[in-house]
Amino acid sequence: MRALRRARKRRQRNKNMLFKLIGNLIIATVALQLIPGTWTEAIENREANPEIIMGRLLWNQDFAQSEDLRTAFSEGNDSAPIKVREESLGVRVSAASVIVVDAASGKILYEKDSDTPRSIASLTKLMTALVFLETEPNWEEAVNVGSCGQFAYGKIKIKDIFSAALVASDNCAARELARQTGLSGNEFARAMNHRAESLGLSKTNFSDPTGLDAKNISTALEVAKILREILNWPKARNAASQFYYEFSSTAGRPYYAKSTDDLLWSFIHKYPYEIVGGKTGTLGEAGYCLALAVEKDGNEVIVVTLKNKSDYLRFHDAKSLAHWAFSVYEWPESYD
Repeated sequence: MRALRRARKRRQRNKNMLFKLIGNLIIATVALQLIPGTWTEAIENREANPEIIMGRLLWNQDFAQSEDLRTAFSEGNDSAPIKVREESLGVRVSAASVIVVDAASGKILYEKDSDTPRSIASLTKLMTALVFLETEPNWEEAVNVGSCGQFAYGKIKIKDIFSAALVASDNCAARELARQTGLSGNEFARAMNHRAESLGLSKTNFSDPTGLDAKNISTALEVAKILREILNWPKARNAASQFYYEFSSTAGRPYYAKSTDDLLWSFIHKYPYEIVGGKTGTLGEAGYCLALAVEKDGNEVIVVTLKNKSDYLRFHDAKSLAHWAFSVYEWPESYD
């Protein structure tokens, strides 16, 4: 009888632990998805450097070197947002590297070690997609997707391969995009690096189109420029903001690609906010990474976080930074 009672107690304890775990997961999910959440603002100079925060990215010119970014932002730029809460220098985040930039003016709103090169995992696919887009592909052409087992049943249209690469971060799809250019793997990597050079990205280097190679490196600052560049393409902007994407092969095999960006289900993608594009990246050497563009009232900020410690912290940092930026800055009513 004693053994039976002990067994019952153990089962009850296990049930209680399970219910507690489920409850914690539900609470964490609700906190991530539905409300801005809580964070600690940086209000002392030792926590954030105001000179760096007042830097600027030059979108349409040669890319400024790091020392040039640490200069005061010109007061004469009428399109730049104005800080209305001077006491707040930013948000304490867990990511190793972070940048928040106004997409229109290039004004840096927040920065943390944004100029340090790091492995970027599947954020690499942003450059893969950019290089592929610039080849002007035939979107309706259906092709065999190499030796990828999951795409082995019939041909897949180019437009579906492209969306699978950006929506679901599918590695087979990314490799196929590179293959469809007619270049070898090494040649395509060189094309990616050549495009990075044309953008003035001196600390970015690519080794493969998927991001599985840890030698794909960049900085938060330079990833921000890559994201802004590719979001100039409507097809990329559409794919990078979809909850999911459904398509079929020519043989009738259905496919379902779910977005890897959990923030599409969060408050930061509900009115008055809108995620206009985003891409995740995860690898042992890179940690958890995210590049995100968020719009509110017609104004857009780009948020990049590199080397987070967990999936949850990656999304928590990004949504907090976006919400913070729109809370402490005000934009002119219209740009010239």
